Amino acid sequence: MKKLLKRLLLVVIALPILLVSIILLPEYNFFLLSSIMVIMAALAGFELARLFNSAGIEIDIASTSAIAATTVILTYVYSIDLINLNIFALLLFLILIFQLATAIINKTNNWENTASKVLARVFAVIYTGILPATVLLIGKLDLPIYGLLFFFALVFANDTFAYLVGMTIGRFTPKPFKVSPNKSVAGFIGGLAGTIGIGIACYYIKSDFFEKNILNVIVISIGIFILGTAGDLFESALKRSANIKDSGKIMLGRGGVLDSIDSIVFSAPFFYLLMKIIQG
Repeated sequence: MKKLLKRLLLVVIALPILLVSIILLPEYNFFLLSSIMVIMAALAGFELARLFNSAGIEIDIASTSAIAATTVILTYVYSIDLINLNIFALLLFLILIFQLATAIINKTNNWENTASKVLARVFAVIYTGILPATVLLIGKLDLPIYGLLFFFALVFANDTFAYLVGMTIGRFTPKPFKVSPNKSVAGFIGGLAGTIGIGIACYYIKSDFFEKNILNVIVISIGIFILGTAGDLFESALKRSANIKDSGKIMLGRGGVLDSIDSIVFSAPFFYLLMKIIQG
C-alpha cells in the first residue's frame, strides 16, 4: 500500500507537468518536453553506467550521462529542422565511434573485458539516448499533440492496468518469468486489455490521427503492450545481472529513471515508425 501511495504521488506531480508540456506549451516542437527528456536521458545514462560498473563492466559514468543527453539534444535539433537527416545520422554515427574509441584506448595495458566495455558503451548510447529520443520525433507526426498524448496514454495504460490487476488478483495466477517474479499472467492480461481499451478511447477522441481505421489503433495498442512489457522485463534482467533491485531512488514508488522509462524505450520507436507508415 505504501508503494502504491508513492506511485500515486508521483502521478499527481508528474502528470500535470507532462500535460502542460504537450498541450499548453507545444512551441518550438515541444521545447519543454524535450528539455525534460534531456534531463531524463542524462539521469538514465548515469544509472545505466553505474549498473554496468556494479556488474563488473567498467564504463565512465559522467561521459555516459553526457552522451545520452547530447543524443537527445541532437534529436531535438533535427526535429526542428536545424539539421537534415543525413547530418543527424552522421552525428549519431560519430557519437557511436567516439564511444568505441574510448573503450579501445587503454592507458593501463589491461585489455580484460574490452569486448564487454565496447558493447556496453554502444548499448548505453542506444538504450539511454537514441531509443527514448524517438519520443521527440512523434512531435513531427501529423496532429503531433494528439500523437504524444495518445502515445503516453497507451504506455501508461499498460503499466497501470498491469500493476493494478497484478496486485489485486495476480497471486491467483501463474508467474512465468523468473527474471521478474512479481509479474503474473493476470497482470499481463490486465495490461493488454487496458491498453487496447485506452487505444479505442483514443480512436474515438481523434480518429483522424489513426486515418479513421480502428484496426490501426488496435495493432498499435497490442504492439505497445508487447514492447512495453518486453522493455520492463529487459530492465529487470539488467538489474539482476548487477544484483540490484532498483536502478535508482529518484522516482517515488518506481525506483530510478530507468525503471520509469523502460516501457517507453522500446515502444516509442515502434509507435513513431508505424504511425509514420500509416500517415504516409
